[in-house]
Amino acid sequence: MFIPFCKIFRDRFFIAEKLEKPKKNSNFAKNNRENVNNGIFNGSTQKELGGSNEVSIRTEIADKLRNGVEEARRKLAESSQNGSRILSQYEQEDLEKQITFDYAKENGLWVDDLYSLGRPLKGGIENTLALDNMTGILYKSNNLLNSKFLISNLIEQIRVHNLLFSETKYEIVGFTGIDNGKNRTPHIEVILKQDYVPNTTESTPQEILDYMQSIGFQQLNEITFTNGQYIVSDLRPRNVLKDENGIIYVVDDIVSDASAEPLYLRNS
Repeated sequence: MFIPFCKIFRDRFFIAEKLEKPKKNSNFAKNNRENVNNGIFNGSTQKELGGSNEVSIRTEIADKLRNGVEEARRKLAESSQNGSRILSQYEQEDLEKQITFDYAKENGLWVDDLYSLGRPLKGGIENTLALDNMTGILYKSNNLLNSKFLISNLIEQIRVHNLLFSETKYEIVGFTGIDNGKNRTPHIEVILKQDYVPNTTESTPQEILDYMQSIGFQQLNEITFTNGQYIVSDLRPRNVLKDENGIIYVVDDIVSDASAEPLYLRNS
């Protein structure tokens, strides 16, 4: 089925409203674009997230997504001639969004206003940022741009990132977006938290190369590395920081399974 480009663009890059441009934060600014509100509905605020153990949240939602997708695929196969009907990418995206929305509402994990969690920081095209100055926690509202727009992909990327770079681990703490009512798929973003790394500078390409080689990775291109099991990409200086003691922190990346076709191998 042909899907007009304008629909894809509207659905995937939905902007609820532009925010007042926040102050620049050199540590976590991914580019020089104006910060916009990537689908965050600024309604009622929520000061505290409903709270289970993060691993439990990640495991529960991953199981629900997997079971829901498997059930949808089974029903499609049973209802189609010769089992030829398969679940499309867009259908899986919508299904995962609805499952996640229902889970978030049922478990007190829905956040109406990201900025109830902290002050705005300048983000990039993937994450909208909020920093809690009291706790030093950075909240990232992830729009799934680098996860092929599938929440299940992002969950797996988080698992691998935490395995490889535990000093900058991510935790899923909630979900946000837009409730489009019963007849339309909700817009969903995943809220992650990560310890803020103060007093840092961007690492140089050589420092990034040296660090990745020191933990067993070889370089595929300027921003992409592999250890044979995983591929880690988007390791640009703005995503790999260095503190006053010379310690390297990978604060943002794109990971994929090296045994599968790489999701993201960028040359620039």
